[in-house]
Amino acid sequence: MSPRAELVRTLALLVCALSTSAIFAQPPADPYGDLSDEASEEIIIQADSVDPAVLRRGRTGATTVIELGGLRNRYATIADVLERESSIRVNRYGGRGAYATVSLRGSNPNQVNIFIDGIPLTNAVAGEVNLADLNPDSFERIEIYRSGDFPGSAIGGSINLVSRSDSGGDGDGAAPAGVRLRSIFGSFRTFGLGADVFGSAFGGSGDGDEGDEGTRGDPGLRYSVTARGETSDQNYRFRNANGTPVINESDDFDDRRKNAQYKNYFLTMNLGYDWGRTRFGLLNDSVFRRNGVPGPTPAQSEKPERRFLRNTTGLSSDTKGLGFDALRRQTRAYYTEARERFLDPRAEFSSAQPNSRSRLQQYGVHLEPTLYLLDYYQTLRVYLAAERETFRQDRRDRLDQFIRRIPTKFRSHYTARIDDEIAFWDERVVITPALESQRYVDRFNDTDTNFFDLSQGFNQRHRSVTE
Repeated sequence: MSPRAELVRTLALLVCALSTSAIFAQPPADPYGDLSDEASEEIIIQADSVDPAVLRRGRTGATTVIELGGLRNRYATIADVLERESSIRVNRYGGRGAYATVSLRGSNPNQVNIFIDGIPLTNAVAGEVNLADLNPDSFERIEIYRSGDFPGSAIGGSINLVSRSDSGGDGDGAAPAGVRLRSIFGSFRTFGLGADVFGSAFGGSGDGDEGDEGTRGDPGLRYSVTARGETSDQNYRFRNANGTPVINESDDFDDRRKNAQYKNYFLTMNLGYDWGRTRFGLLNDSVFRRNGVPGPTPAQSEKPERRFLRNTTGLSSDTKGLGFDALRRQTRAYYTEARERFLDPRAEFSSAQPNSRSRLQQYGVHLEPTLYLLDYYQTLRVYLAAERETFRQDRRDRLDQFIRRIPTKFRSHYTARIDDEIAFWDERVVITPALESQRYVDRFNDTDTNFFDLSQGFNQRHRSVTE
């Protein structure tokens, strides 16, 4: 290489080095402009508060939440929804609208408690709840507790039916006011109509979300009313084994189901009112059901009929930030009355006392304070409940004339529970140690009155205590 070419190369390398140094020596450009110290202002970044309701749901592996918003237009029953889940068995005693019960993890149906918004439907008399007496259109979601996570759970677990949000939406609480109509047509003269009316009034914001100060929004009334009626003959054809399903199949024949018709009428009203940090709620759920009792297939019945009427009313309050933000208090008071009649005019089931009338009353109060220790990934819950049941029944002849009165039954139930929910590794592992005490007091009276009878002396009372 010539000396001249070597000089040009050296000058070029020197120019490149100086240019690179100049570039790296420049300070980075300020994206916010040339702000002086006097013009700068303090910026505070604050994370949104965690809604305690989110922490209340789906925290353990033994809990399943089924959203019903997508099934509302399919006319699926509660039994149809539950039997799709694992470890759940639905026992059906006929076609659509027939008597059906549910069991969890191989338990008996009377070992599973069913609630509506925390209000118990299971009672000590029947021990199990007929799923056909529940309207799926009235509920927003189903919470399945396969263990003792839910207060007052039985051995098999619990199922809590959460009523529709008072804004009428599919759970987001932001749907505008409106009316929704539904209808169903099917085989065996099946016909049904349903309607929903929802909205807000008196200045309610309708969103139900907490504001910047931890309140729920502007005070207002939100309402949701759901009505449904359905009727069907259910006279489907089936193979009648004639009482010998395995031993003798030669006498089997095609038959048609008799006396399996039903008529269902449901009405549910849900009102919500927000005031400051407290949400007040009123729930009223009613059902009237009239259905035939077909009996066993070898000897189907013709006239037995069941009439069932139930009304459940609940008052609730939910206060978030009671005293300080980490404390939440929930209260509930309820009253349920159910009346049932069994009519057997031809004495197909019993010849002596075929008819009966019964009345069941359930009422109680619940208190649920919750303390959220978010810095320590803990949630402390306390549950206190006092409940009572009363059952009366009359025996009647086939002409529905009074014969005798069964001794009145009373049950008092007291529950105290505390649990500490601890989350580890970003809630990948959740441990919930709990301590629960339940006390049952049963009493049976020989007569329905409580006064002194000169002909019989003092009424005899039998009392038992179970803890």
